Amino acid sequence: MRDIPYHTMFTLITLLIALPPAAATSPDKIILTDIKVLTFQAGHRTTGRMPVPQLQCLGDLCKHAPDTVQCTNVGTDGINVQWECETEMHETLSIKAHDVNCEGYDSPTDPYILVGSCGLSYHIKGTPPSTSKI
Repeated sequence: MRDIPYHTMFTLITLLIALPPAAATSPDKIILTDIKVLTFQAGHRTTGRMPVPQLQCLGDLCKHAPDTVQCTNVGTDGINVQWECETEMHETLSIKAHDVNCEGYDSPTDPYILVGSCGLSYHIKGTPPSTSKI
């Protein structure tokens, strides 16, 4: 085995120390604040370790639940990401996001989340469309 020059060994050791851990670049790990848009679909489940429905309607008007909801990251309050959610619904109805919940990668408070683990619970507000014909 031949000797490796000191400056080469020093450079290799410096690179190994400076490189981030492999888990930080894992393809199934992302920092929540970096997510710009989340799209949720009715009938689909999250892909986290504890799968739940992507969309969960709460309240009395759930029979008017949309098929797809898209939530945009509009910033943070310093603690949580603030989401603005939109969908196509009858003009007399709208949704009110209750909670966008994502599974922490290593723990519930981890700023990194497991990709595909987010779900949305929401309420529908407004007046149901009339089903009677005049």
